[in-house]
Amino acid sequence: MDKDKAIGIFDSGLGGLSVLRKLKQELPGEDFIFYGDQKHA
Repeated sequence: MDKDKAIGIFDSGLGGLSVLRKLKQELPGEDFIFYGDQKHA
């Protein structure tokens, strides 16, 4: 992937961090931006 870009993950509930963890295992050379919201979860 383009090294000037990151993969963005938006989570509006529960479970997003486990998805991020798995993606980081599968794509170790990529950068990620995670935004999570659990106000109504």
